Amino acid sequence: MPLLHVAVLLWWGVAPVALPVLAIVDLLRRRPLLLARFYLCIGTIIFGQLWGAWLLFVIWLASGGGLAWRRCNRWSLTAEAYWADWNARVMAAIYGITYDIEGTEVLRDGPSILLMRHASTNDTILPIGLASHGHDVRLRIVLKAELLWAPIVDAIGHRIPFAFIRRGSGDATKELEVVRAATPALHQREAIMIFPEGTRFSTERRAQIIAKLRDKDPAAAAEAEALTHVLPFRTGGTLALMEGAPDAALVFCAHTGYEASARLDDFVAGGLYRATVKVKMWRVAAADVPTDPDARVAFLHAEWRKVNAWVAQHQVVAQRN
Repeated sequence: MPLLHVAVLLWWGVAPVALPVLAIVDLLRRRPLLLARFYLCIGTIIFGQLWGAWLLFVIWLASGGGLAWRRCNRWSLTAEAYWADWNARVMAAIYGITYDIEGTEVLRDGPSILLMRHASTNDTILPIGLASHGHDVRLRIVLKAELLWAPIVDAIGHRIPFAFIRRGSGDATKELEVVRAATPALHQREAIMIFPEGTRFSTERRAQIIAKLRDKDPAAAAEAEALTHVLPFRTGGTLALMEGAPDAALVFCAHTGYEASARLDDFVAGGLYRATVKVKMWRVAAADVPTDPDARVAFLHAEWRKVNAWVAQHQVVAQRN
């Protein structure tokens, strides 16, 4: 928290000088203020982290130091949704992003496990706003433990059931138990979000995974090669969630438009400028998911191929437009 305060003060303290200079550089390079937009974007992100953390602190105080835990939980979820929506709207305003959203209403039809494609840091925030805005659906999330360094993630993640996974811990059984622990008492208007690829998609990561699989599992390598726009589905975490919440439906989320913001240099280059973010969700009832372990795994891979096909189709459309 102290470092976050210092970062915000320094960033915005320098802004009156930095922004005009960056704008002049953009004009000389005949670019649509991409450097200035980047500076504003990073500034709003860290400022959002700060006010979000303070809002959660005020909620903690107002709930008697968390003793009125139901009230604290309810208000924290509302704050989380407002914070995520604010981030999406501000970024859209800075870069001129437009959204084409389809199918998010399926989250309202009962408890669900949201299986999210992972292409950028932005798609960790977008679903929170989509679920809450107009649908009043609360999200539990499976995240990597490194994100606990962000104060707002640390605060919200210890008030509602989040699962923080230590990748590369060497103890897969323990990490799966952490995932499963996020499932009890899933409400009708709750979903648990997980990124079944395990990491962000990139062509480099895809090639690395395929190269490793060729030596270990040729069949899995062939499956991975058929996936051109997503990484292979890692079933462990999803199966753990399904075991912990057997009545929860599966909601698959395909999206495109964030690919050009996977890395920091993508932001600098203006990868989000006038981007169109398309999102498609579809729901599979728990009763329609096979119970046989092998058939269940095959089913998950088949649905993930649908995600890949949807992304491939709509990326082509976006490029043509």
